[in-house]
Amino acid sequence: MAGPDGRVDGRLGAAGGPITEVAERFSQTAQQYMCRETLEQRVIRPRSVRKAKGNAVASGSAPQYDHRRIVSFYTFTTVRRSPVIREIRQVLTVDKETVAKEFEGRRSFRNALLSRDDEAKDRLVSAFATEGLNGVATDLGQMVLLFDRTGIKNFAFEYDRNETVGGAETMVIRYTQKRGTEGVRINEGGKQTKGALHGWLWVRLPDYLPMRITMVSARSEKKHEIRDEAEVDYTANPNGALLPATAIHRRWDNDILAAEDDFRYSEWQSLQ
Repeated sequence: MAGPDGRVDGRLGAAGGPITEVAERFSQTAQQYMCRETLEQRVIRPRSVRKAKGNAVASGSAPQYDHRRIVSFYTFTTVRRSPVIREIRQVLTVDKETVAKEFEGRRSFRNALLSRDDEAKDRLVSAFATEGLNGVATDLGQMVLLFDRTGIKNFAFEYDRNETVGGAETMVIRYTQKRGTEGVRINEGGKQTKGALHGWLWVRLPDYLPMRITMVSARSEKKHEIRDEAEVDYTANPNGALLPATAIHRRWDNDILAAEDDFRYSEWQSLQ
């Protein structure tokens, strides 16, 4: 875990190996479990902002937002021959409308995953994209994979501070992307957008287990400064598998909150 100048801070020297090992295990163990995901989403209404010299500003006293609540079964998977881990969902309800009943939804979801039916997986991914409001973030839950054996080489690391999180002593490490294409995926009208990122990594002491990861990605777009921020909290289940507990994404457009996705994960259980 080298810094921007290529040097290794002694406080980080022992952290790289354990972090990478956890990320590598995540690729295998996370696909063995499923849970219930609750997404609370809000996206700014286009007419609640106006342009002022190329900048977005609120047109009234405060921006107005559309809201959506989606409850799904949730897990991780791969599709076809790609080794890339992706989130996948079976949507159960959208706001107060039932999309799939609990029993049938669980059965079809498990069958698609255990049978390795790639076409069924594609349909599930597409269905969630169409149900969410424009701008929903995806693939946040596997943020820890940024630091697997290959990905960790794309970042520079600096010691930031020590901090207590949930009663546990942690070390906070700042990371900055040097190369690579990693980034949070944002669905906008069927298009995926990405940008270079930086953020912070909280690791538990003394075993360096990742407990929280944040990322920030910013870019300029048609005289707008677009900034995406995400934070994922992780917990280890009784079998030692690291799994997401919460994830939140916020998009800012010239410092106005344009979208927010708040994910909560519960009832993790074996997929078998």
